[in-house]
Amino acid sequence: MPSTGIAQATGKDTLLFANGPIWRRQRKLAASPFGKTTLFQPETFHEFEETFRHTIHSRLEALEKYLRDSGETSIEIQLEAEVKAVMLEMLVNNFFGATLTYDEIRNRHVPALERVIDHIVRDTVMNKLGLPIRCLPSYSRRVAQTKQDYQAFEELTEIALSTRAEKKGLWRQFKSDAPDKALRSNVKVFLAGALEATTSYATWAISHLARDPKAQQRVAAEVEDIDDYSPENLARSRFFSNCLEETLRLTPSLYFLPRQASADTLVELSDGRRR
Repeated sequence: MPSTGIAQATGKDTLLFANGPIWRRQRKLAASPFGKTTLFQPETFHEFEETFRHTIHSRLEALEKYLRDSGETSIEIQLEAEVKAVMLEMLVNNFFGATLTYDEIRNRHVPALERVIDHIVRDTVMNKLGLPIRCLPSYSRRVAQTKQDYQAFEELTEIALSTRAEKKGLWRQFKSDAPDKALRSNVKVFLAGALEATTSYATWAISHLARDPKAQQRVAAEVEDIDDYSPENLARSRFFSNCLEETLRLTPSLYFLPRQASADTLVELSDGRRR
């Protein structure tokens, strides 16, 4: 099961892996401060919006400068890595109240987490003995690199936990007497799992819209006059919401949650063929 590989990478004391009264209590305590109800409060939501706007504007300015200086009219970029950087910035700085710079996140932690997640996927299938990465000898460049990536992952986890004592970010609403050590594995799952799922979701949504210019233009027109991206205003953008829901139907965010059609269905491919 995927949770086994995740546990080997993050520790077994996680809400994904462990059970019992202690972890049921911690899950209940975490539901309020880190759940949808809290995130959709105007103050919290606007903090995320401000971070998102600032980063996106900076990246667009960098893109414009590159095109202007190089004289090129277009450039090919890896979209998923850019989306991951924005998502991780919001997770670390808004959720947990840390102050990591965008460059640190984009150039160090995103590549490290990408390789850690890739290792988790392979480890789930191949590591029959369940040996953690620290027990493997650095006999190859890949193993050595993976150990460095896990060290970066540990540092990122420590950064997220270090703000708890100061009640920064959403920690201020987390009322629990559990020591940091008991929460460490869950923070790791949160950083890696939430990053992968939200990034997959956003990237697929952009990808689907890019293949349908008419739908893309309709979404743009629907949100064009929105100055305040509050949950209420976004909820009124029905076509945009439908596009997001259709994205989840076509391409689930998590690779281990496949869908199976309950009836024979014709599917139209990008080249017009139907099967």
